[in-house]
Amino acid sequence: MIYDLEEDEDNYYLIEEYLEGVSLFNLIRNEGPLSKAMTVSIGIQICRLVYYLHSAKPNPILYLDLQPKNLLLCHDTVKLIDFGQAVFLQEAGCLKKRYGTAGYAAPEQYTDETLDERTDMFAIGKLMYFLFKGTSLENEGNEKRAEFRAPGLMRIISRCLASEKEKRYPSVYALCEELEKIQKDGGNKNHLSSLTIAFAGVKSGVGTTHLAIGLSQYLKLHGYPNLYEEKNKSDAVRTMAGYFCARPDSDGIIKIAGLYMKPFYGQAVRFKEPEGMFRIQDYGTDWEALGENRADALIIVNGGKWWDIAWPRRYPCMLDGSGKIFIICNLSLKDLKISREKRQEQAVYMKAPYFESPFDLSAEAEYFYRSLMDRIWNGQHRRERRYLPRLWLKRAIRFIRLIFAG
Repeated sequence: MIYDLEEDEDNYYLIEEYLEGVSLFNLIRNEGPLSKAMTVSIGIQICRLVYYLHSAKPNPILYLDLQPKNLLLCHDTVKLIDFGQAVFLQEAGCLKKRYGTAGYAAPEQYTDETLDERTDMFAIGKLMYFLFKGTSLENEGNEKRAEFRAPGLMRIISRCLASEKEKRYPSVYALCEELEKIQKDGGNKNHLSSLTIAFAGVKSGVGTTHLAIGLSQYLKLHGYPNLYEEKNKSDAVRTMAGYFCARPDSDGIIKIAGLYMKPFYGQAVRFKEPEGMFRIQDYGTDWEALGENRADALIIVNGGKWWDIAWPRRYPCMLDGSGKIFIICNLSLKDLKISREKRQEQAVYMKAPYFESPFDLSAEAEYFYRSLMDRIWNGQHRRERRYLPRLWLKRAIRFIRLIFAG
């Protein structure tokens, strides 16, 4: 965004918006390939930016230099910079010299063929492949391996990369619609973009921060922008920031191992509230700070031994009957069973598996967080009614098998 124009005797000066973020090139270089969900999410944003240019009236604008270094990711929002090669569509056929970035420029940019909106589409396909694979498309073997991982996404990318323009999508809008179908099929619930989930532990050492960061990582991997907020005085975020040599931006947010994290600043400090992001709030054991929290879901982290189960009874005021209270038994014994007498009727009980790092989720951790989010989204009471017949059927089958096995 241009704020002002200044001049002196020798020069003109543009005063522009300062963007805090990381280029897609540095993102992949530092963090490696993105998940399918993240690739699709960023691809949709790129399509919407390019479509905005293509829809300019009366003269559509062609960008002609889409490449990872010209796109910044600012708190999971994509920003397009450097319009040095952009031209009006009517002028595209009059260019004496054509420029582009090797590996991303469409074939027609190297010939006298007419340029149009589909020229930018080729670069979008290259960008999505780079995000998903962590490298440019170099040989057929890489493409086949990627196609095995995500056939729907690779089919879209392959059509974007058709050497003949006529075989690509008719417009960037049509391409965006295809990506949105994949996003919808993947279960991405865009209408819940401001969901707030609060974590609180019944005592120190039960892994509250570990589980909260793990959920932040799970949401990120599945294409949900989110912010981890430290609401306790453990200073864990600053400790991690020191290890990763990371610094806060103007909004007080620190990017650590690919996650957006805000340390505890106290009540006197005020920053701009995040928009369009999930919020993971970690209260540690500070139940007083949790107070009258109005989160969409409260995760109470418990120990995993039989003598820990009754701890949440100390906080009956939190159990309001809304079905949004989840009690997680962390590091629990495999044979741990929670009797009806020990359960709180308004709460949902789950057992969390052990996983070494919250930044690198195991298959068990992925399954656990998927189950947790599914219950939060769909409403546990309704879910329990839906699956009760199935549960009784499974028990009956197991009982019959035991009889015949005997």
